[in-house]
Amino acid sequence: MQLAPEKIDVHVGSKLRFIRESNGMSQTQLASTVGLTFQQIQKYEQGKNRISASKLWQFSDVLGVSPNFFFDGLTDAPVGSNERINRKVAEAAAQLHQLEKPENRRHVLELIKLLRNTELAPTAMKAE
Repeated sequence: MQLAPEKIDVHVGSKLRFIRESNGMSQTQLASTVGLTFQQIQKYEQGKNRISASKLWQFSDVLGVSPNFFFDGLTDAPVGSNERINRKVAEAAAQLHQLEKPENRRHVLELIKLLRNTELAPTAMKAE
């Protein structure tokens, strides 16, 4: 089954918003960096306007990701179902980015890994 172009546009827009917020940029800041209006960024992020290949390449460069990033996770599942999770992840990334001391950021990441491992441990034991 092939995805409708609109769903792809929504997915790519959602990824744009996620990585923009993760980088601590406003729509206005991103827009001025790539020569657009913040309204156009809004339309891209909502999937109302399709992003051209050249603009996607520009976003990738400015935001420090591969162009493939925008298509990661693309499935037949409704894109909106991940939007809340993406916002929470972006919020957590922004909070992590605001920590001034690198050792504090490292400690937070270690804590996340530790918590994740404790969640995986019962699953691994059941499999045995």
